[in-house]
Amino acid sequence: MKRILPDSNVFISDFHRQSGPVRLLFEESRRQEAELVVPEIVVVEVVEKFKDELAEAHRQFGRWRKKLNHRMRVELAAAPPLEIEAQTDAFRVELLAAIEDAGGRVVGFPAAGPEASVRRDIRKGRPFIEGRGWRDALIWDVVLEELAEDNVAFITADKDFRDGMLLHPDLVAEATAVGGGELRLYTSPRAYVDAEVAPALAAVEQFRQLLLHNAVFLRALQEQISEELVGSRESEFEHLDFFGTRVDIVSIEVDEAWPQTIEVQAAQELEDGGFNVDLNAVVEVAFDVYLFKYDAWSLEGEAFDRITDLDHNESVARANFSMTLEASLSASFAPNQPAVGPVWLDAVAEA
Repeated sequence: MKRILPDSNVFISDFHRQSGPVRLLFEESRRQEAELVVPEIVVVEVVEKFKDELAEAHRQFGRWRKKLNHRMRVELAAAPPLEIEAQTDAFRVELLAAIEDAGGRVVGFPAAGPEASVRRDIRKGRPFIEGRGWRDALIWDVVLEELAEDNVAFITADKDFRDGMLLHPDLVAEATAVGGGELRLYTSPRAYVDAEVAPALAAVEQFRQLLLHNAVFLRALQEQISEELVGSRESEFEHLDFFGTRVDIVSIEVDEAWPQTIEVQAAQELEDGGFNVDLNAVVEVAFDVYLFKYDAWSLEGEAFDRITDLDHNESVARANFSMTLEASLSASFAPNQPAVGPVWLDAVAEA
């Protein structure tokens, strides 16, 4: 799973994460399409910037009140008292809670310590420019640590990391030396969404439209879901409570499974231009369940009525049973050739 690592400017331009692209970053992490990773230095910078801008806005309010009262001779109310420290603390709590709620994590200061950044500064390597760049260097070290483990999408508007629109060659060399995942640089949340989120969202919407308006597509998907459930291993169903009473199941055979509803959850782009689509389906399933005869005698009411053969192999009873299940599945899909590819069953639970 790739990691999204935003620079401080992503949050400073949108303190309360209200823009569509930033909300999508958090939503991707919440759906576990990616993992949001925020360096602690970013949290520190954003909180301090929030405090400074809040204090400055409060000062400006008072200045403009005096100017308007003097020029316009209109008595405007004084700026209300504002507890800057309390507001800043509340903002920090809100920011950390939003990251945690999205399944993200805050990463402490880089384990490498200051040595690597001191060497960059001495050789005038990026992100240092004319002796400044220490906070950027700390963020970059976190990028490298995360890159060693997985693919990273680094989102920053800071030109100190770039050569034009590309990652600066100094930093490309360091990223290559890590030998880990793939690093992609984006200059804004919008650029990231356009490149890595929008295609999947478009695929999800096309898949939904095909389910609604293309009977052939819908039927093909229903049949594949049915085949996957019927052909799945019996272990997928061992946890289901067929009888409401504990019995020792000998074996389970799925006679028939037909999806009643299908919901599209998300999509992930594949290397060949296709997509893997996550689905939830509510399925009506008919089972043949075999259990020990002495357990069958302990059943009562409707459960006992479902016993169809108490003499099977002299010691095993057979029951017909139907149940509504909720299945999590994935299917491959090519938008340019709208046909359903293979379907895989991920999990099954009672609906």
